[in-house]
Amino acid sequence: MFAAAAAEDQDVHGSPPVLLARLLSGRGQGGKTPAAGAAAAVREIAIIGRYDSPDATDGTKGPVMRDPALWNRLRDHAFDDPRAEVPFTRKLRIGEGWSRRLTARVLDEYRRFLYLAAVSDGRVTPSRKVDRAWHLHLSYTRDYWQRLCPLLGRELHHEPSSGPAEDARHLAQYRETLALYRQEFDAAPPRSVWPKPPREQRPRRTGLLMLKAAAFYGGIFLAARYLLTGTGIHTMGLVILAGILTGVLLAISAAQGEGAITLSYESGSGGDGDGGGCGD
Repeated sequence: MFAAAAAEDQDVHGSPPVLLARLLSGRGQGGKTPAAGAAAAVREIAIIGRYDSPDATDGTKGPVMRDPALWNRLRDHAFDDPRAEVPFTRKLRIGEGWSRRLTARVLDEYRRFLYLAAVSDGRVTPSRKVDRAWHLHLSYTRDYWQRLCPLLGRELHHEPSSGPAEDARHLAQYRETLALYRQEFDAAPPRSVWPKPPREQRPRRTGLLMLKAAAFYGGIFLAARYLLTGTGIHTMGLVILAGILTGVLLAISAAQGEGAITLSYESGSGGDGDGGGCGD
């Protein structure tokens, strides 16, 4: 599930094939005995994929995370209960129609979102895919409330948005969440799970389009009125036609301009019921 994450850490610990060869050959580090070398190699293989905390002496290894111990606990957390008739991962994959690979990626990013929600000083907003995983996880109440939340050290509530009036705030929080992601994980969020937020200039572009449409169809209306005078075609019909064409053009523009994300849910500190929160 965490093959991608493990690959990121191979430069620190060595690739699994190299470590396996070391184990089989009995060559440990520093000229250790075969047995000691094998034991060391096994230990190294076991920690591949885990966060490698920065070296306090040089500060050059890995990102500077606020709580690396929490991140390691989250990566160790198993979402699937072997006793469950339909495990969480399978239910998410089938319900969303995702591939196994995409499901694994989304769950890894869901872990990252949980980490960000726990360490953030403000509110954080998930992407649509992450939110789908979060929403389903809440239905597995024992794992979510009895195991995950104690692991986070706080209760993480999932509250619905109050409506379109909060879209601007959600969008700002989504941008802040992406910025915190880069800061904590020293990497850009994958666009397949965390889409790029819509451009802030879009409302002004829509207004400009409306002006252009009004001028364009206004010109058509005046020209048609001049050319069709005396033909029996009513001016009101031209007005209605121009209005319909303008509406169609604006609808197409709005559909193309929608962002790839739907920011409907959020979490954050305070638990005041204003869009959700961590804790009561």
